[in-house]
Amino acid sequence: MVAPVTALPPGGRLLVGAAGKKIILFNLGGDLFGLLNRCPHQGANCAMGPR
Repeated sequence: MVAPVTALPPGGRLLVGAAGKKIILFNLGGDLFGLLNRCPHQGANCAMGPR
């Protein structure tokens, strides 16, 4: 567990650390997703992208 579900409201995102990696969590309409915080196209920081 990296954060309580209440820390991620619908439409929100949260940057966390897990297993030595930075992971960005998204709540899209109640569905939760987690991705490495690195754009696969250009290596950019996904947490700082547009909202």
